[in-house]
Amino acid sequence: MSDESGFRQRISSMQKSDAPFVVGTAISVWQNSGGGPSNWDSWCNKKNIFGSNPIMGGDKPGNSCDFWTHYEADIARNHSMGCTALRLSLEWHRIEPQRGQIDREAIAHYHKILDIMEKWKMTPLLTLHHFVHPKWFEELGGFEKESNIQAFLNWTELAFRSFGVRVRNWCTFNEPGVYTFSGYFFGSFPPGKLFSTHLGGKVVKHMLMAHCRAYNLIKGLPGGGDTEVGLVHNEMRFEWFRGDVLTRFAPHARILIPIFDAMWGNESITEFMRTGELAWRPTGPFRPVMWQYPDGAPPLDYVGLNFYSRMVIDWKCQLTHYPGEVMGDMDYSIWPEGFYIALMRHATIGKPIIVTETGIPDNDDSRRELWASSYLAALENAVADGADVRGLMYWTLVDNFEWAFGFAPRFGLYEWNSGMAPGERQARPSTKLIRRLFKALPGRVKKLREGGMAALRELQDAGDRAAEAEADTKADLSRQPGDESEHLLGKAPLSTAAGTIA
Repeated sequence: MSDESGFRQRISSMQKSDAPFVVGTAISVWQNSGGGPSNWDSWCNKKNIFGSNPIMGGDKPGNSCDFWTHYEADIARNHSMGCTALRLSLEWHRIEPQRGQIDREAIAHYHKILDIMEKWKMTPLLTLHHFVHPKWFEELGGFEKESNIQAFLNWTELAFRSFGVRVRNWCTFNEPGVYTFSGYFFGSFPPGKLFSTHLGGKVVKHMLMAHCRAYNLIKGLPGGGDTEVGLVHNEMRFEWFRGDVLTRFAPHARILIPIFDAMWGNESITEFMRTGELAWRPTGPFRPVMWQYPDGAPPLDYVGLNFYSRMVIDWKCQLTHYPGEVMGDMDYSIWPEGFYIALMRHATIGKPIIVTETGIPDNDDSRRELWASSYLAALENAVADGADVRGLMYWTLVDNFEWAFGFAPRFGLYEWNSGMAPGERQARPSTKLIRRLFKALPGRVKKLREGGMAALRELQDAGDRAAEAEADTKADLSRQPGDESEHLLGKAPLSTAAGTIA
């Protein structure tokens, strides 16, 4: 049995959802606005263990594109893209810069951001920890120590008491696996440790323990019973390049790939969300870390899935790709098949899915339309096959500081660079098509939920007919003089595996 048919069989008995489908963008306020004192501000101003700057090109975040100041215009831009949601981070270090010292002005500022979101009838999804925490928490040992979980719970209670009356959708942690892989194995995130696999496992364990306790804390607070609280996992599979003999028979292949996958948490975190059991087992001499949530399956209202692509590695342990693949700017390909598989795999957890991040780094904007057409088609196929997907958030709205890669990767629907004023943005050409796709997606998902694969075929047939009709119209207009409207003579409608979006 193939993975795809197995996934379909396992989710076929799950109840169909009629919940609204939301489309939005995702941002990290720190990446868009900087600010300190935090673990990341300290990290950007120190040397790594090799004595060099840990950020590509020596970039400093500064105020980045400064969402903190220009949030009103950015939220309007988000709305103009057809978005009905915005995922953003609550920055712990801004609100509690010193332990026990609460910045009421920062809380008031976040309320102003929520005011503008309400003005545009936009659903907020707030993330409590998006890689960044106060410097004082890092100096206590961060999530390396189980005793520090209480500080995170205190932050959770403060955040919910401050904003819970206005926000229904919460995320405890963004990508515990990436946080651990990059900070404790690869050394590119703070605290910059290398090959600390066992300590990294303990960090993941403590973050998952903190998630469970934060979930229960929120549910016990006034209004907490009306909230949806989730956990975000980034699925990024590692595989050896199968295109040459050297790689296929490399002796280190059977050792390194399982270690990479284990440190990323591809299996262990997904299995934890399913069963409540964390089995952190890198291969070889590395000690495992085990933990079981006492009540079985962990408390979880939805699964947040971040998906970009896969990592294909050659015998030299360098990133590569297969012939014919279209690459983004960060050495991984556009891989819609993997997105579909990730959605179906996470659907078997039995919780609704929100795609909390997906996108492409594309500085010249030559591949973003292909990414959008193929990934949204993959999502539609997964919904038609029974996956309960409740939303999709594109990473990201505006170019910003991309962690250890600095300002080099350009994910934004809107261009910004350090040569522009902080509030200046330029819509990329692909936004015209992506706006149409985003506006159409909720209605298409509704039809697919109701009709499954039959509805998918109907959408495909209708799309093909619309594409033919618009092609005929364009041919006629191209022979006529006069004013040529953007609607009729713009880009051709998008033909994908999920049909044409007219």
